[in-house]
Amino acid sequence: MRATERSLTDIINSSVQTLSNNHVGLNERVSQLFSCKDSQASKIHELKKQLEPLSKSPSVNSAETVKKPTSGPTSLQKAASPLGNSQQEPESSGSPVSLQPMPHSDITTGNRFSVLAVDEDDGVVTDSSTDAVADSDSRARRSTPLDQLKSRRIQPNVNTLLLGDSVLKRVDEHKMSVEGDVVQNLSVSGLTVSQMMEWLNTLSPVQHIRKVTFHVGINSCEEGPVNKQTWVQLINLLTDSFPKATLQASSIVPPRGQYHRSKAAFTSNHTLKAACGQRKIRMIDHTPTFLTANGAPRQALYADKLHPSRDGTRKLALNIRFAGVPRDFVMVNEGRMARHVRNDTINHESGERRNGAHHHLHPPKTYQQEYTHTAQTAPLQTRVTPSPVQSPQRRLS
Repeated sequence: MRATERSLTDIINSSVQTLSNNHVGLNERVSQLFSCKDSQASKIHELKKQLEPLSKSPSVNSAETVKKPTSGPTSLQKAASPLGNSQQEPESSGSPVSLQPMPHSDITTGNRFSVLAVDEDDGVVTDSSTDAVADSDSRARRSTPLDQLKSRRIQPNVNTLLLGDSVLKRVDEHKMSVEGDVVQNLSVSGLTVSQMMEWLNTLSPVQHIRKVTFHVGINSCEEGPVNKQTWVQLINLLTDSFPKATLQASSIVPPRGQYHRSKAAFTSNHTLKAACGQRKIRMIDHTPTFLTANGAPRQALYADKLHPSRDGTRKLALNIRFAGVPRDFVMVNEGRMARHVRNDTINHESGERRNGAHHHLHPPKTYQQEYTHTAQTAPLQTRVTPSPVQSPQRRLS
């Protein structure tokens, strides 16, 4: 028992001795670091003292300039240089050199298209090239929607145009270019009805356009609803600018959770419908796509409650693409996908579905392929009530 106590005592003593040695070593290391810091501080103080006479020397024309010596580097420059005598500086012409920092300087690079500029305020290196691609977005943000629309050019090979605001801007023109339709999307964010009318007044008549779909008005609803006369004037300007085109009016997508704008949007849709009836053009109503039967909004908008989501944009594009199609092409399954109603998908004798469950498909490349592919593969997603004659009830005993 005593031997065990002695061994434990020896272990404890050795541990204490080891910890004390480590503590002494740490103290020595800390003292070395402080001594190095003091030596560095003294060197910096000596360099500052050597630079004070140079900064207080007489200037030329009341500016803080000195003559740079024509001979080799001085002892002060050698002491301040990290390379010492190994770095040789070229001889100068003796011109005065200003000690004040320049407010703006250019850095020449190997790229002949761009010059890097250093800003004195924040030290950020920026690209001072006038044709920088990175500044295109900032220039677009500074310009008005009307300026952006005026800068667009209608391509000579297109026959279908999409004109509108940011809601229609999200529609992919390449997916809409099917069945001989070459689509160009000229929509810009923030466009109003008055700005579109002003752009049409400056546009010469375009003869090769065969179809025009316009979607505008939600930005104008901030000031109130658009009246019928304004819609008629817009339709007349579109008819004059595109004399050989068939016009389609796309209704305003009702926003969610914005009472005044929503009320103005509903009123503007009513006046747009009246104007389209007067001018005898088609109006594409998106209200059933984005609202349920009782008026509740569907989950087809982004968090801003104004712009359609990815799925909502696809629905909007399908409504535009297949506007005026015969009634056997309808939107079913709560507007999720445009499907072709086929009579052979339902067994009318038994009132039951054919075998095969519905499965969601990945969207194909174009809206036309999506519409046709799902029309041939997916069954009708509607509730079927069996006939009471074909479904005999249980007899009551």
